[in-house]
Amino acid sequence: MAIVLFGMAFAAAGYALTGGRCDFTSRSATVPSRFEVLVAVGYSERARTVLEGAAR
Repeated sequence: MAIVLFGMAFAAAGYALTGGRCDFTSRSATVPSRFEVLVAVGYSERARTVLEGAAR
């Protein structure tokens, strides 16, 4: 029972010190399912070669 009271006191003190603000930041990631690559007409074959992993 004493440990529960200690935990409650500790949580209340932390809440009071931060003013109730969260101390973490939630993040999410956007992961594309496909890409579009735009290149000048003269570089299209080279771009295709590089994207296929056969670059020299």
